[in-house]
Amino acid sequence: MTNYLMPIPFVVFWVVLLAGRRELGWKGSFLFTGIWMALLVGVQTLGLDSHFFIAGESLLDIVLVTTIYIGFTRLR
Repeated sequence: MTNYLMPIPFVVFWVVLLAGRRELGWKGSFLFTGIWMALLVGVQTLGLDSHFFIAGESLLDIVLVTTIYIGFTRLR
């Protein structure tokens, strides 16, 4: 029933990453992309359900939005 909601965190992550690339700079963009890739590879390697990836990606979205728009953490 909720399978149509699965791509929402994926789209949000990449849209926010592109929108905040000036604030993040190259270092921050590569950092968040690397964390995202490590999460994806980790879930696939361990054979976990895709819902674990979606949950982790949602948390990463929250950190990304907080970093870009609230200025909670400076990456430069």
